[in-house]
Amino acid sequence: NDAGFKDGTNIDSSAITTAKLATSAVTLLKTDLTTWPSVTAYLLGTQSSTNGVSLINLDTEEHDQTANFSTSTHLFTAPATGKYLIIYSMYLITSTGRTTPVIYKNGSAFLELGTQTGYFVSSGQGVVLSLALNDTIGLGVRADGVYSIANKWVGNDIGTHMSIVRVA
Repeated sequence: NDAGFKDGTNIDSSAITTAKLATSAVTLLKTDLTTWPSVTAYLLGTQSSTNGVSLINLDTEEHDQTANFSTSTHLFTAPATGKYLIIYSMYLITSTGRTTPVIYKNGSAFLELGTQTGYFVSSGQGVVLSLALNDTIGLGVRADGVYSIANKWVGNDIGTHMSIVRVA
């Protein structure tokens, strides 16, 4: 038998094959993704500091699907072992020196994401990290001068924020 399309094109049915989904793929398709963590937190005010590495006080949640972000510690806690996509955006105002966005993991500066120099510095990027149960993640900045972290971009869009989603 041939299969026909509206435009008159036919496909020989012997060319059509049947695929089997792997059990792991079926299990993933059955997973209720609303139980997977998804959070966006941002800096509501401003934060200033000088020299060194500082955790950014992400003090407001846009959403926190599974309640794994703390606005008092400014940290996300992984509720399960897996891979997590971490996306950040940062708006810095520097008067001197260089600034480098930093991902904190379990209380220490873990990953530096590119040094920038300038008065108005904006930075954003994403990274996938493997996290174990109860690992903590935060957003920070390393500076060798005076800086302020702003909460808003021009036009009142959220400026300094971090989003985390479990992806596997």
